[in-house]
Amino acid sequence: MSGPALAAASRTAGRPGLLVMHPLVVRLIAQLRDEFDVYDASDADDVLDFLRSVPAENIVAIASLGRDRCDRAVIDLLPNLRIICAVGAGIETIDLVAAAARGITVTNAGNGNADDVADHAIALWLAFRNQIESGRAWIMEDRWRRDGLMPGRRSLSAERIGIVGLGNIGQEVARRASAFGAEVAWWGPNPKPEAPWARHASVTDLARWATTLIVAARGGEDSRKLIDDAVLAALGPEGLLVNVARGFVVDEDALIERLRSGELAGAALDVFQQEPAGPDRWRGVPNLLITPHSAALTHESHERLISNFVYNLRSSISGESPIHAVIGPFAPGQPAAQAG
Repeated sequence: MSGPALAAASRTAGRPGLLVMHPLVVRLIAQLRDEFDVYDASDADDVLDFLRSVPAENIVAIASLGRDRCDRAVIDLLPNLRIICAVGAGIETIDLVAAAARGITVTNAGNGNADDVADHAIALWLAFRNQIESGRAWIMEDRWRRDGLMPGRRSLSAERIGIVGLGNIGQEVARRASAFGAEVAWWGPNPKPEAPWARHASVTDLARWATTLIVAARGGEDSRKLIDDAVLAALGPEGLLVNVARGFVVDEDALIERLRSGELAGAALDVFQQEPAGPDRWRGVPNLLITPHSAALTHESHERLISNFVYNLRSSISGESPIHAVIGPFAPGQPAAQAG
């Protein structure tokens, strides 16, 4: 049972309503079913039609994967909505302006997974630059005996690491890369005078300087295809692109073309424009290292994210301050009337 039928079956007088729009989130909120009436729109063709078919005035909270539709049209159909809780750090599909205008709190994971995602970004960098995958192929294809030793590589301490986005994850990447002796610089839309690393004037300028470009920017309309063909051209044929942000931040078509033509040394990706990513798009693309959006999937990070997520949902009915409010009455320095 799902959709409106599940919503109707689960309603109990006096319990607040909780809207979920992704099957993963449906599983995550299992422990809350005794506290909320769950409105499961995860298989609905259109969330607006779904909301018109249920008592939307009962819904006080949305549990979001951060990529579900939470635009003004959805928010306008929920007159008693108090909070939108994103499981992870991403909030790119949530209309923050519309939420702020209504005094609705929006929360995310904050820096709950920053260490693990930064570790993964560094692991991708290390694996590619230390030729881990190609080293395995060198042995399995019997090239060691046939051709001798593999070609040499650049020392990690000789690398110039450009970081796109110096938020929680970007800062942890910078600290880790610096520990390897690499030179670190960054670009982001907002200057951070307290940061110990140099900020370049533009992302293209950063790419021109860097030997490896690690993308840790927050996803949003302003970052869509931020890493375009011009940026990839500036990174050049010796450059490596690492992306642990969102897939749509990179122009994938341009990236694939430059990998195929040899105009880029390589790419190491944990995120993709279309997820789940299928093999056909990437099969045969050279100098590619990929993982299935798994950077934050550690046991410790998962437990921390779920604990905070559940606490934030409960705070919507208890009146307590949520954790990691990014907009709304509980957001530090961002009262709802001024946000956006």
